[in-house]
Amino acid sequence: MRVLIVQFLFQLGEDELKEALVLVFANKQDLPNAFSCSEITEKLGLSGIHRTVRCRAAEVVQSV
Repeated sequence: MRVLIVQFLFQLGEDELKEALVLVFANKQDLPNAFSCSEITEKLGLSGIHRTVRCRAAEVVQSV
């Protein structure tokens, strides 16, 4: 996983992607052991990049 994160962060530094937005879908946020937004940001290494990072947790409610 660490290699993928390093590659991801390297690619974000490329000129073509310097202004790109990144959207992370965090599924299963209603489960007790789900990572918080801050944990997800930290684990993906997004806290160390020089961009505005916004994270929103969402739960999916099953309809009947």
